[in-house]
Amino acid sequence: MATFLSYPIVLIHGYVDVPAISGTWRVAEKVLNDMGIEFLTPHIPPHGSIDERSKSLIQQISKAFPGRTVHLFGHSMGGINARDIASIAMSRDLGFKIHTVTTFGTPHRGVKMINFASPTRDHYGAFSNLTHNFMAKFNERVQNNPSVQYFSWSSITQHPTLVFLPVFPASRLFGPTDGVVNSSSSVWGEDLGKGTHLATIEGLDHIGVTGRTAVTATIPHLVAAEKGTTVKVQVVDNNLVQAVARGVEANVDKALSPARSLFAVAGLTKLDGISEFKL
Repeated sequence: MATFLSYPIVLIHGYVDVPAISGTWRVAEKVLNDMGIEFLTPHIPPHGSIDERSKSLIQQISKAFPGRTVHLFGHSMGGINARDIASIAMSRDLGFKIHTVTTFGTPHRGVKMINFASPTRDHYGAFSNLTHNFMAKFNERVQNNPSVQYFSWSSITQHPTLVFLPVFPASRLFGPTDGVVNSSSSVWGEDLGKGTHLATIEGLDHIGVTGRTAVTATIPHLVAAEKGTTVKVQVVDNNLVQAVARGVEANVDKALSPARSLFAVAGLTKLDGISEFKL
């Protein structure tokens, strides 16, 4: 079995997610296993604030990989936590080092539709941390770590799965979306500092972006980063046939994990006129 990377990858989940139940990182874990890449899928507070989740994340990574260097993969809000601890690492020793941060469907500029939720959102931990205004302040405060390379992935869907149907219409009002997060928020840009957006994948929803397409295409960039070099960003084929095929593949994967679907649906609880959804 070939070993592609010297450093392990940490798979960071998003809001309301419990990966052991939902299977959000299941495909990624299989890909990494097949490549002989060491990884960790920590469980951090699903409803916690950014600060609470980051503290838990630091504790678990330092325990699993003391003194080592890691790559961070962050899905949705997990990408915000990855950026957060990479920034914290500039001012204190975390017990480990961070080499790269890769975000998947992360609302770097907030989830726009949350701005129209009622004020009670402020009583739901991380929910209030994902507004456009909160993330604008976060982006001012949390500086990129010059020792870390940053990458991002986003996706767009026209046909969301059942899990995202309750929030898809509202999200679509603000432009192309993965069903929850608009691409205008998940694509890395100059406003976030130096970084590389690897692609916006058509045909995949908010969970599908963590699948085989993005994960396998990220690895060469991590290998190059470990060697101190770079590789060319590969263009993702977004023609209609490929987009439909990716969507079908992702839906089949979801169907093979009933617990994941049940968990996700259970996470869509009504919250004062707006749905609480996985981020």
